[in-house]
Amino acid sequence: MTKPTNPIRTNIIIARRDTRDNAHTLRIALRLWGFDETEVRSWIGELPDLDGSIAWKISRLRRETDADIVVHLVQPTRRANDAFCWHSIQANQAVLASYAAGRNEMVLFTGSPDELLKRRSGHWALSGTLSPQAALARLGRLIAASSTRPEGTRHVVRREVLRMIAQQLDAQ
Repeated sequence: MTKPTNPIRTNIIIARRDTRDNAHTLRIALRLWGFDETEVRSWIGELPDLDGSIAWKISRLRRETDADIVVHLVQPTRRANDAFCWHSIQANQAVLASYAAGRNEMVLFTGSPDELLKRRSGHWALSGTLSPQAALARLGRLIAASSTRPEGTRHVVRREVLRMIAQQLDAQ
């Protein structure tokens, strides 16, 4: 009998990958505004998955339909003469469009409060003193804890709960 030299048990890895695709998994898609995709992709393996309860992915789609919730991750950047952040405007428009389509989307803003748009649509959370990666991890746990899954359906994230989540993250 041969003994495997690889200490990683493949059956565990496969089972964990399978749990991410089942109906019990909360699917969170990240839309990036001002962040390097390679950098954020490196975080995904470190973000909490709560034993397969959360599946993270980066989305490039304008209208993400394969996720339970879309989190727009916004890093503020201004051009020299602009009084506003283009990334914020684009994320704001995307969230506004999500309401008409009945999708759940929110924004995680990694800048300071004075860089925020004065008029915003939807729910915006500030990362505050947390790094973007730590803020995403906390946000994912809060969303997972507050989502529901009615029998025989996908996860449901209620909009009134998103408002509370945004305020909770800001307070930390």
